Amino acid sequence: MKKVLKILLLLVAIAVAGVVALVMTFDVNAYRPQIAEALTGRTGRTVKLDGPLSLGLSWRDGFVLEVRQVSIANPPWASRPLMASIGEMQLGVGIQPLLSRKLDIRSFRLSGADIQLETNAAGQSNWVMKSAESSPPPSKEVPAEKAGAGQPIALQIRKVDIGNSRLAFRGKDGNVTVVDVKDMTLDGRGNKAKLSFKGDVSGAPVTFDMEGGALDKMTGEKWPFTADAEYAPYAVHAEGTLNDNMKNVLVDAYSLRAGGTTVEGNLKIALGGARPSIAGTVKSDKLNPDDLKPAEKAAEAAKEPAFRPAAPAKNSGRDLMFSDEPFNLDALKAVDADLDIAIGEMKAGLSSVKDLKARLNLANGRLLVSPFSMIFAGAEARGQKMVDVSSSPAKMSALLNAPQLDMSQLAELYGLESFISGKADLSLDVSSSGNSMRAIMGNANGQISLVAAGGTLSQQVLRELAGSLLEAFAPGTGGLAKPAVNCMVARFKIANGQMQTDGLLIDTAQATLAGSGGINLRDETMDMVLRTKPKTVDDAGLTPPLRIKGPLSDLSYAPDVAGVAQNVAGMLTGGAVTETGVPDIVTQAGQNACVYTLEHPQAGKPVANGAVQNAVKKAGEKAREMGDKVLEGIGNKLFGN
Repeated sequence: MKKVLKILLLLVAIAVAGVVALVMTFDVNAYRPQIAEALTGRTGRTVKLDGPLSLGLSWRDGFVLEVRQVSIANPPWASRPLMASIGEMQLGVGIQPLLSRKLDIRSFRLSGADIQLETNAAGQSNWVMKSAESSPPPSKEVPAEKAGAGQPIALQIRKVDIGNSRLAFRGKDGNVTVVDVKDMTLDGRGNKAKLSFKGDVSGAPVTFDMEGGALDKMTGEKWPFTADAEYAPYAVHAEGTLNDNMKNVLVDAYSLRAGGTTVEGNLKIALGGARPSIAGTVKSDKLNPDDLKPAEKAAEAAKEPAFRPAAPAKNSGRDLMFSDEPFNLDALKAVDADLDIAIGEMKAGLSSVKDLKARLNLANGRLLVSPFSMIFAGAEARGQKMVDVSSSPAKMSALLNAPQLDMSQLAELYGLESFISGKADLSLDVSSSGNSMRAIMGNANGQISLVAAGGTLSQQVLRELAGSLLEAFAPGTGGLAKPAVNCMVARFKIANGQMQTDGLLIDTAQATLAGSGGINLRDETMDMVLRTKPKTVDDAGLTPPLRIKGPLSDLSYAPDVAGVAQNVAGMLTGGAVTETGVPDIVTQAGQNACVYTLEHPQAGKPVANGAVQNAVKKAGEKAREMGDKVLEGIGNKLFGN
């Protein structure tokens, strides 16, 4: 028996020696044309092996294959001729594990690679090769004796080094994300795996370091990890476990730092199902949205006003406030989420909102933030928001109630200098549909209401906005530093993009102002008439209605000609038609005077058109010259001519 064993060992030794000798002496480089031709036929793409090939044997790395100057062509529809070009690649595979159907990659080194993966508008991907497209479907029945042969080969990776390489991703929309790998190392030897990356993503420097359990245990029930990443201006730390054969990721704690902002919480990520699912918490003591923008975008944003149209469109040669640039909402279809959000303070415009609490649910492309609450302009606001992109066009809605908010802080939230102070009740209930801001505004429906019971106006800001128009339109206010507001109501109804006044009334100690008309959100034009009734100055009914009309980007202000003629005619005919269209304010204990007046008007009813036209005709016949002089004087007052 001993002799038999010696003979067997000798035979094995001879066989191993023969294999080693064959590998060491085999000139694989001589077969480069045949190998390239075989790979071309197998993939359906032109494969070129322009550099030398070598096959060797190493005690540490097993079989070692080295190739240089390799290229793989792209399909005809792709954006460039080559899908990939590789400067140098080395692969070491363990010998003994192959006998047990295990692919043990002892080492893998790649340098000088340029690879671009892309998908076109038709959904074709350049990494899908001919063999994958033409392979027959697997048989439904597998003979018992061959069942083992169909089992996948177990994969184990020990060491990976990639340097001086580029990997790009081109999406259906043509946008390209470029990852430049300066140095990436994966070391899976021993009981701990370490991954390190240094490079650029779309030109921004990125570093990533991760440490976990043994690499061959990564697909087990529980694999612990810690990770740190920096991507200007973000710094992220996370620690947790990969669970259930990498189907679930439990992040016990994460933190994100950017500028003065820190966000932290915990997450559970499920990778099975139709889409990845994320559940957890998002907490921040102080959050500045500008901190979360990439550095170059944050610098650009700092140069721009806080409130401005995103991308002005053109219509009939004029700029529009609402962009028709399509929204990119695909991200809402890519993942489901269920998050509890708590933010102590968040910057908004020139001010901030505080104690923001919200529940965010995203499922099947429908995002619902409900309920949410926050301290908004000094008041506790509550509401909900919804965005549904499960069908096209997208549907959106918003509901907000904020009693007793500070109007000066409200202006600051939108990046405007405060021109009014006092408390007001704000309510908003709007819905719309569309795939751009322009479409959303044009399809809007709902109502907006702002009701105040007192306050003051900033004369300085009003003069900057209205100039000499203020004194002409509201006589008696010009000398006041802060005209007092007794009450105010601004109600608007919106139907298919048509925003109409449903009650616009402001009462001050000097005058009462009423408005009518509205805004066409579809074509971005305004046509409103403001009427005033002075209290401290007897204007004999000559203060003209003010018509604000034209594109929102270039509004014009002028006296309403019909209103002026009506007032002049009333004066000349004994006051029969001197109605200004402004109601007398009626007070009622415990109620907002402006609201009560709108609901119980005591004056200002429109005069019948026939009477107005008749009075105007008589006035023109009797005092055309006087009327011309009056109108000329008003024009001088309004426009400073």
